[in-house]
Amino acid sequence: MKIKLLSIFLLLVTSQVFAESSLPPYVGEDNKMWTNCYGAYELITNTEKKQLRKFSGEFGSTPGFREGKGNSKVYINGEFYLEYIGEFKNNKAHGQGAETYADGSTYVGELKDGIYHGQGTWTSPDGDTWVGEFKENKMNGQGTVTYVKGNTYVGELKDNKRNGQGTMTWGDDKYVGAWQNNLPHGQGTYIWKSGSKYVGEWQDGDKHGKGTYTKHDGEQHITTWVKGKRNGIGTFVYKEGDSKCIEWVNNTQYDCETPGLADEKDRKLNQAMNCYKNNSDNSKKKLMRPHVDVLSKMWEQMENHADSIAGPSEQTHKQMIEISNTILQIGGC
Repeated sequence: MKIKLLSIFLLLVTSQVFAESSLPPYVGEDNKMWTNCYGAYELITNTEKKQLRKFSGEFGSTPGFREGKGNSKVYINGEFYLEYIGEFKNNKAHGQGAETYADGSTYVGELKDGIYHGQGTWTSPDGDTWVGEFKENKMNGQGTVTYVKGNTYVGELKDNKRNGQGTMTWGDDKYVGAWQNNLPHGQGTYIWKSGSKYVGEWQDGDKHGKGTYTKHDGEQHITTWVKGKRNGIGTFVYKEGDSKCIEWVNNTQYDCETPGLADEKDRKLNQAMNCYKNNSDNSKKKLMRPHVDVLSKMWEQMENHADSIAGPSEQTHKQMIEISNTILQIGGC
C-alpha cells in the first residue's frame, strides 16, 4: 500500500496535540519503520471501498505499530466514517478511548484489541444511552439504558438485549423481573400507574402461567394465564375480602364447573358416537355426520391440550353435550 506523508501543517498540529508526550518526533519518511516516536500519516487500507485512514499519534517499539495516545480517522469513498481518540496497543485501539461515527453515534470507555470491552457509554444516533459493561462490541452484563423518550432499563443485558433480571420503567408503569430477548419472560411483577399490578409468570412478553392480578381497589384474580389472557380455574377475591371459585375462558369469567358436568359430557359423547356407529339408516347417518365431525374435532383438541395449564372450560363441556344430544335426536337413539 502506498503511504503518503501529511503536510507540515498536520505535523505541527500533531506536535501540539502530543506536546506532553516524552517521545521525539518521527525520523524518516516510511512510517512502517517508525519506533518510539510520534508522527502522522495517511494510509489507504482498502482500495475497493477507497478506505482512507489518517493517524496522528505515538508509535511504540514495534516498527510502524501505534502504541500510546493517538487520533485515527477513517474515510470511505471520500466521506467521513469514524474518528477514534484514545489509547493504542499493538497497533489497535486498546485502553481508554472515544469513538464518533458519521451517523452521530458515540462510544466512550474501555476498548480491547480494537473492540468495546469493559466499562463504557454508547449513545445511539437517536440519543438513547447505554452505560455499563461491554464485551466484544456489545453490552453484556449490568447496565443502564436511558431511552430518548424517557423510558429506562436497569439490569442485566446480553448482546445488547435485555436478558436476566432487570427493571424497565415506562413513565409511571414499571416491570421488575426476568427478561429474555428484550421481553418479560419468567417470574415478574408489572405495576401500572393506577396502582393495579400483576405478579406471576411471563412468556415472550405476555402474562403466561400462574399469576395474580390485583386491581387498585383490592379486587384480585388468582388464576392461570395463556398468552396474556385469563384461562382456567381460579379464585375471584372481592375488594371486601369475600371470594369464590371462577373459571376464566379468554378473560370471560364463569362460575366454576357444575359438579359432574365432565362425567355427563363423557356419557353423552359415548352415547352419540355409538348411535352414529351402529345406525343402519344411511340417510340419518348422513345428517348426523357433520355433527360427529365437529364433536370429534373438539375431542381431539381437548386431548391435544390435556396437559395445558388451562383445561376445557365449562362452556366446552356444555357445547359437547348439546351436540351429542343433537346426534342422538337425529339418530333416534
